[in-house]
Amino acid sequence: QNGHEDDFGFTNQVSAAYATLSWQKSAFDMEFGMRTESFNIAIANQEQQTKELNLLPNVRLGYRWNEKHAVRFFLRSSMIYPMFHQLNNFEAFADPFTMLTGNMGLQPYRFNSSNVEHIWSNGNLMLITAAFIEQRTNIINTLHSIHETGIVEVSFENLGDLYQYGMQSSGALNLGKRLSLNHSVRLFNTNSRGHDAGSFPVRNKLAIETGLSGVMAFENDFFL
Repeated sequence: QNGHEDDFGFTNQVSAAYATLSWQKSAFDMEFGMRTESFNIAIANQEQQTKELNLLPNVRLGYRWNEKHAVRFFLRSSMIYPMFHQLNNFEAFADPFTMLTGNMGLQPYRFNSSNVEHIWSNGNLMLITAAFIEQRTNIINTLHSIHETGIVEVSFENLGDLYQYGMQSSGALNLGKRLSLNHSVRLFNTNSRGHDAGSFPVRNKLAIETGLSGVMAFENDFFL
């Protein structure tokens, strides 16, 4: 197949086996899980296939001091697979100067994360404060390139690794029986490392993400 054809097909087969062990005693609790995941991505009319076997742990440790305070530790791993529009190499124009195309050679990437969080709850108010670190290996992202004709081509590539670490806060406040407010604040450092160091040098920057939402409950199970 080439980028000028409008017929594209692929199969994505994922097989997995997992086990979980839980333990709890007094104020302590623990859960350990392991997922073995095998995947096979095959493009129609193409000999090349992507096959891989991964071990993906999932760990949770917790301790509760009292009714108001608790602390938890999490460690998680997962695989992120390319989607149909990212693999489809059919060329499409978003406008007269921008061409979009997929990449049949995309590989899945791994997402690892761990965090330690403190939970404080006092009646109608709950506050969660955490320190976290995240790693995305061989991440999929868009690549913009300019042709000699002036056309901007936007494609998908496995560009490199992304590391993020920082602090975050989230919580919920119930204002009576019908209204609740939720907030989130995330302050972190992001470090990106491209596979091609010449074209994509290491970049560090500080970032902040914030969010605020509310829920109002009415009669007859209607929410706004």
